[in-house]
Amino acid sequence: MIFDHVYSEPHALVEEQKAWLQRYEESFGGE
Repeated sequence: MIFDHVYSEPHALVEEQKAWLQRYEESFGGE
């Protein structure tokens, strides 16, 4: 995924963006 390697350590903002992106993509009825 696009955000997986932005930081070497887990980063709260990146996790939040990943969750938002997943919800956004799901809103189109995809997988």
